[in-house]
Amino acid sequence: MNVYPQSAQPGTERRRLQARARRLEKRVQTLAGAGRMDEAIACQAELTDLRPNDPTAFFRLGLMYREMRRVEPALSALRRAAALSPEYRDPREALIATLLDSGRYQEIVNEGKLLVKLAPRSIFARDVLSLAYMQLGQTDKALRVVGELIWLDPANPDHYLKRAMLLQQQGNVKNAVGEYTRVLEMAPEGSDAMSVAADALETMDDRQLQQILLLASDDQLFQWKAMHDPAGAVLERGYHLTPDGIAKLHFLLQQQAVLPSGALTAPRIRLYN
Repeated sequence: MNVYPQSAQPGTERRRLQARARRLEKRVQTLAGAGRMDEAIACQAELTDLRPNDPTAFFRLGLMYREMRRVEPALSALRRAAALSPEYRDPREALIATLLDSGRYQEIVNEGKLLVKLAPRSIFARDVLSLAYMQLGQTDKALRVVGELIWLDPANPDHYLKRAMLLQQQGNVKNAVGEYTRVLEMAPEGSDAMSVAADALETMDDRQLQQILLLASDDQLFQWKAMHDPAGAVLERGYHLTPDGIAKLHFLLQQQAVLPSGALTAPRIRLYN
């Protein structure tokens, strides 16, 4: 079907459509500046009809939909923008961010891999990839990606925090404690990373202390060793306490009564009130 009247010349019609597109661009800016987003989106959508091969038009439309929390049309526009400009990062990054907003983790993995190929040193791509793998329960893959993050950005404590959390999920207490401790050494005082790491270490200590105290109540030899060398005794049994946890254990065990014969009684210790 012809897109211009029989009487119109192609060049004339093309110039008319170009002028219409320029007017729409200005109209979109005016409407968006006035907060009239629904009207601005309608004009931008019309602009994509006039420029069906213009990635910028679709990219801007996708961002506008995203701002209005209209996820599906935002994804559609951003996918079109990414397809029209596969060599540019911005549309794909916006697409991934929108997928992240809606929790579509498998799609994030697919798009994140494409972004890594496009931008091999992208921190953003690996950050979202590691999160997606974590949410999908694929901790080995998440750890591999976090390792790449640390290699690319070794001074960022957030990457070590992410690795600590993954190791904790795997039950690798020894290495998780080491990574959380590293975060405390690296993170700025009062930062979220420091707070999360400190809370995680305290929780891990308390969980292990409960098990250690139960063990001590059943094993007098272990209890005696823990009284005299708490760090060595718990390590021998496969526990990995922080220095604060070791100090807490020693204090708690010291609360135990000693029988006249010198044997320790079974612990009667509570970690919580």
